[in-house]
Amino acid sequence: MIGGGGIGERHLRCLKKAGFEQVGLVEPREARRAELASKYSVEHTWSKPEDADFSRFTHAVVATPPTQHLDHTRLLASHGIHVLTEKPLCASKEEADEFVKLAASAKVVIRVAFTYRSIELFRIARSRVEQGVIGSVKAFHIQVGQHFPTFRPDYMQIYWADPKQGGCSLDAMAHLVDMAFWNMGEVTWLGGLASNLGLTEALVDDSALVLLKGPRGEHVSVSANQFQAPNESRFLWVGDKGSQAAESADARLRTYKRGDSQWTVETFPSERDDGYVRQAKLFFEETQGKSNSLTTVPEAAKNLEICLRLRSTFQKA
Repeated sequence: MIGGGGIGERHLRCLKKAGFEQVGLVEPREARRAELASKYSVEHTWSKPEDADFSRFTHAVVATPPTQHLDHTRLLASHGIHVLTEKPLCASKEEADEFVKLAASAKVVIRVAFTYRSIELFRIARSRVEQGVIGSVKAFHIQVGQHFPTFRPDYMQIYWADPKQGGCSLDAMAHLVDMAFWNMGEVTWLGGLASNLGLTEALVDDSALVLLKGPRGEHVSVSANQFQAPNESRFLWVGDKGSQAAESADARLRTYKRGDSQWTVETFPSERDDGYVRQAKLFFEETQGKSNSLTTVPEAAKNLEICLRLRSTFQKA
């Protein structure tokens, strides 16, 4: 585990839940390193990645700031370690191009941690679409919001401390653009807007809208903000034979097929860690050639290009 911030701790906890018994930790802050090692019974810890005993490990999770993802992944891959790196992939298009080259040449598996792909509700929703339950999807609409300071109390010190890295466009929106790629295939930019509407202490955008086009001309719209009170995500697939809606707050999947008089409702309740636990297991399976559903580096690079373009529309008042 490279990085012991808030997301790093979640990965560490969920790796343990997923059954990985030998887990090491790299974290530069001595007190934080000691805290996590004690809390999660981590036997091996180091302050710097280059000091780690790589011979003990086969897989790694990188949860450091985006500007460090490429260097850390390159180091791990050079030691034959499979890598799951946090999103966004990196902090610039130039680094993304280097990442794509690395993933193509490395003799290990490199994936990017877009966790929506590992949540049961969304995996079932996508499976239903693939089965043709609502016919051919012509539009995909996403609306997401949460109060970021509540869920990431250290966001001003870590996540959004650097205006070049933080903000809704590069944080929440990256997850949602990945959902568009995963559900629709490769999507392309049509237009967007990034603004600061609620978290006025931040120097970055806390809200973003983007319009995308699917590979066959499908409409994709995504709206996200990180200041609203409820933590809610709504996804709507509009097909030529019906519609499907997934709502994360209630873990509900609703289906309305042509000829129905009301929505059919199912629920798939889960704990907040479940997606991360499943993600860890899926990552291991992919390194064994047993599955193929997590985000690839080329997908994440195209995602970053869209999010950087969206971010370029932001101007702090």
